[in-house]
Amino acid sequence: MKKLLTVFVIFVYFVPISLILTVYIIAKQTSQNSLMLGAFAIPIIFMIAVCILIILNIIKAIISIVQSRCLSFRTVMVYKLCLIPFYIINFIFWSIASMVFHIAIIVWPLIPFVIIYTYFTIFGTSIHIIAKLFNLKQNKVITTKQFVLHCILQFIFTFDVIDSIYLAIRQKKFEHVS
Repeated sequence: MKKLLTVFVIFVYFVPISLILTVYIIAKQTSQNSLMLGAFAIPIIFMIAVCILIILNIIKAIISIVQSRCLSFRTVMVYKLCLIPFYIINFIFWSIASMVFHIAIIVWPLIPFVIIYTYFTIFGTSIHIIAKLFNLKQNKVITTKQFVLHCILQFIFTFDVIDSIYLAIRQKKFEHVS
């Protein structure tokens, strides 16, 4: 499961790198032709690859629940912390791209999809924490209220990282009880 998360994190970073190169190519292009939209093919391919990796992570997390072999909170927290620069770069890139007029015309219609994609990337790591929480709930280590609260926090930007840090700190207590 760690290999899949590692590949996921790497591919997540390929998206902004390819987008920055694409915007640079479009900005340097002097003629107006159909290559402008075609330049976005590589970032879109990376986005699709990330979505596939997220789906695979969801499947792995479900399998880990059945086999009771979930990743530790600390392991997932490290991956979440590794993704923080991606979210910062992603926000800055799309903010700048939407302000540059000749690029903004292309970017503005994409913003809802970018927001959905960025939000979807949270699931790649949060699903493993939810799987671990589910196991803890099944073993009666945590209550249903705690389970629901932590699950909700795992789907909110910034709070997902704070919650994963909290759970990683409390991990020894959870292991001691179970």
